[in-house]
Amino acid sequence: MVQFELDFASARLSRGASHASHAAAAASCARGTAALAFRQEGRLLAGATWDGRVRLFDVKAGVPLASLRYHSKAATAVAWANDARGTLASGARDGCVALWEVYPPKSTTRTRDDDRQEVQ
Repeated sequence: MVQFELDFASARLSRGASHASHAAAAASCARGTAALAFRQEGRLLAGATWDGRVRLFDVKAGVPLASLRYHSKAATAVAWANDARGTLASGARDGCVALWEVYPPKSTTRTRDDDRQEVQ
């Protein structure tokens, strides 16, 4: 089992936390994080937070990547889809579910036929 310490005050994610720091991390999460989810390949961690934001962390570097803002009340759930687009879903106490494309593929292959549209 790998333990992480998530400190929103310093916006740092530490890997291999000790039992003492694990207790501190649990207390920190209790103050502001409702849910955490790792993306399938394990490189990204998403956290649903009390201020309605979804925060993304680079697991290997332990640094924040983004703070996604949509919800007007506390975010309570996050889940990654098993797709190539990097879709992340977040739910909150405002009754909304937000879908985010997190680091989607940089390019797609297009053909000339893709550019043709039928005009009516």
